[in-house]
This record gives sequence, structure tokens and C-alpha cells, in this order.
Amino acid sequence: MATLLEIHEMMGAPETGDFKKKIRTAITIKAKIIAASSDPTAAEITWAKMALHSLDTIFDQVLRFVVADNANLTVSQIQNASDAPIQTSVNKAIDTLLSK
Repeated sequence: MATLLEIHEMMGAPETGDFKKKIRTAITIKAKIIAASSDPTAAEITWAKMALHSLDTIFDQVLRFVVADNANLTVSQIQNASDAPIQTSVNKAIDTLLSK
């Protein structure tokens, strides 16, 4: 299990570059899914447009959610997660954030 300090350092450390790239890409994929859905809410449309036009606006928020959601794992497990678990975590983060 990652310590709180390890998690904090991971969110800002340059060595997490590939992990952050995966998060950014997963956000973009989720935004595309929302934008292409047949019945998105007004909030979902607004969010998807923001994500597609200004990813930096929401990246930190989603990153923090994903890291916190996986805090039961080690830093190595979080950083080296494959695409599917990262996409699942990002989808969960965005769905949760949009429901509030």
C-alpha cells in the first residue's frame, strides 16, 4: 500500500510521466464517449467540451481522484497499471464528479 507521502510525491513527480499521459488520454476518451452518447445531460456536454478543449482544467482533479481511489495499491502498481484499469478509474472519477 502506498503511503500518503508517496502518493503526494507521485502526483507531482516527473517520473510519473507515462502514468499522467495515460490519465490524460483516458480523460479524452471518456469525453469522446460522453460527447457521442445519444442522451448526454447538459452538464455532461459542458464537461466534455471543456475536457476536449482545455484538458488541463480538469486533469488535476481527475488525477487526484484516481490516485486516491487506488491508494490501497503500491506506487509501482498505480504507476504501472495497464490501460484498462486506468480507463476504468478515470471513468469512475468523471462519473462521480459529474453526479455531484
